[in-house]
Order: sequence, then C-alpha cells, then structure tokens
Amino acid sequence: MSRIVMKTWAKIEARHQKELDGITIEDAVFGRYLCAVKLSNNQYGVSSIIEDDKVHCDKALRDYGPFTPLQIRGRSLPELFDYQKESATVNMLRIAVLNALSSLYISDESVKLMVDTDPIDLLDIKTGQRVILVGAFHSYIKHCLKAGANLGILEMNQDALSDNHRSLFIPADQFEVVIPDAEVLIITGLTLVNDTLEGLLKAVRPGTKVVVTGPSSSIIPHVLFDYGVDMVGGIRITKPEVLFSLVGQGAAGYHLFKYCAEKITMKKC
Repeated sequence: MSRIVMKTWAKIEARHQKELDGITIEDAVFGRYLCAVKLSNNQYGVSSIIEDDKVHCDKALRDYGPFTPLQIRGRSLPELFDYQKESATVNMLRIAVLNALSSLYISDESVKLMVDTDPIDLLDIKTGQRVILVGAFHSYIKHCLKAGANLGILEMNQDALSDNHRSLFIPADQFEVVIPDAEVLIITGLTLVNDTLEGLLKAVRPGTKVVVTGPSSSIIPHVLFDYGVDMVGGIRITKPEVLFSLVGQGAAGYHLFKYCAEKITMKKC
C-alpha cells in the first residue's frame, strides 16, 4: 500500500470531510493504457493501467468481492481507501479517485498552479547536466538531448525505447546506483500506481531537482512536496463527456491532450 497515496487521501479527507460525505464511485472503465472513474459529484479522474501479478486462472485466487467487476459502482471513498485486500484494480481506482477529487482542491495558497504548462518547459537543463528519466517519455528524451544533457533512462522494458535511444537504457533495478548521480530526476506518475515512487525518492541526493509527471500524478501535490519533489505535472479534464469513450477505445495519455484534457504543473509558492 502506497504511503504517499494514503497520506494524500488522509490530507484531502481531513480538510474536506463534510464535502466528501456520501460521494461514491458512480462508474469506472479500464482501457488498454488508462483507467477512468466518474464520482457521484460529477468529478472525473484517470490512472495509468498496471497489470495484476496474481494468477486468476487458479481457482483459489479468484475474487468476486469489492472492487472486482460489477462490484465497483456505488462503493464509498472511505471503503476504497480502507480496503485491506490489495490488487492492481484497487491501486488504479485509488489514483483515479484521488485525481478526480484533487481537481477540486488542487490549488491553495501553498501551491502555484500553471495551466497549459509542462514541467519540462520550466527546467533549465544545461549541457552536460546529468538527467535521469524514470520512464520512456519520448518527448522528454528529445528535449533533454536537444539541450545537451547527459541523459539516462531507467526502464523495466528496453523495448519502450526507440532504436536510436537504446544506448540510454538503464535497467530499472539499478535505480539505487543511478539516481544519486542525477542533477535532474524526472519520474513517471505511473510509479504512484505501482507503489515504487517512495523507494525512488529515497535514493535522491540533496540538491537534485525532482519532477513527478504524467496523468496519474494529477493529485494535490502537498505530500509529494514533503517527500522532496519540486514540481508535479498532471492533467485537468476539460471535456469529461469524452473521457470514458476515449479510455474505452484504447487511448494513451497523448490522446487525452488532443480531445479532453490540458496539462497542468504545480510548484510550491
């Protein structure tokens, strides 16, 4: 269970308990790359898809309980975050729900919110600077190489990189060796969903500029700031009526920006 996720939920719940009373998950859809939820207060959120590592063909592992197919609609938010049986579906729903709620509470006096802004555009990357990407952000790769960065890409799957970028590949399990050398560290929001973000952040040395970005990281940033993150990039859903159709038809993050969302960046004030 991600402590960052649970601390973020606890912060929202503590500040807005009366407003959250009675809100339920009205609907959810799981596509090829994204999960989307609609809450009963008409807020929408997304999460990246992760695979469940349990073998469901084993009869003893089959699950028909809460937060399984046909057992998601109508569930309360405390039920989701208090649920003790961990699964990929529960992780994805938690992130999508946090993103939906955060769209209401993401900006306060401690957060500078910039709309239609990508964190990469706010980084002054210099020639020779050691930059580590956690995740194969292809547009970020091009940006960093154009700036002359000494770039490395931590990835679980080398095939996520194009042929001309394969030389930059670093196996993900080498993060404890590589991250301490980074002057700039850019981490995919997917790490919030698969519960690897906290471990990555523990390997960061003081003085490193740290960015967490992607559709999954569209949460209130206060807990991430407490963990040493400098900027958080996410999305804001602008056309919710389009979201479920997009996700159900196999949309990736870049499809959202074309049809129903805008980029946001959050920094400390």
